[in-house]
Amino acid sequence: MHTLVIFVGGAADKSSYGLFFGPYYNIKPVFDAVGEKFGGDRCYESIYVGFEEIFGDRRISKNISSHITGSDVNKSDVDIYIVGHSLGGWNGAHLSRILTDMGFHVRMLITIDPAGKGRFVYAVSSIYRKKPEPKADRWINITSTSFSNFYDMVAALGGRWRPRSADVDHITGLSHEDAGGMFTQAIPAAGGRSAFEILINDISEAITKRFEL
Repeated sequence: MHTLVIFVGGAADKSSYGLFFGPYYNIKPVFDAVGEKFGGDRCYESIYVGFEEIFGDRRISKNISSHITGSDVNKSDVDIYIVGHSLGGWNGAHLSRILTDMGFHVRMLITIDPAGKGRFVYAVSSIYRKKPEPKADRWINITSTSFSNFYDMVAALGGRWRPRSADVDHITGLSHEDAGGMFTQAIPAAGGRSAFEILINDISEAITKRFEL
């Protein structure tokens, strides 16, 4: 394995949130779409985790870094991609900095309508309180302005985060729960390519480069 893609779901994504919500697997279509492209490649591995599974050193060691350090290459030689939705985008952005500080190479971060600024959410969610300071070779952020349904209201209460320092910052009218739609929507600032296309092209480039070395 030389390429690791970490997909991080938000509230009620991979597991239930509270007593009545989820799991809804909102980011799973994204996970599946990328897996269809590279699932059979021996250089590719992907992990699907909930936002709470990458909160804190112990969980990161168990759920993330153990996959990398268990490989037969130096950890700095593994190209890491992080794709996070909602609270998964918030914690995923933190993860990019944490892994980089640990000596790992984060090649790309994609945050899909990230949320985590709302004060109440800290009391009921395993998220970092401090605003993320991501570290990646390239960062793509997608923010929704939709306020049309229950999921959008929850995202607003959770505190949608629109960072200003992403390399590509795209605004969409798609609803918060439509992670797959936001992931595949054309981004004018990226030459009309979607985050999905950018990710696929970059992974292909990274894998090809590994074979050439």
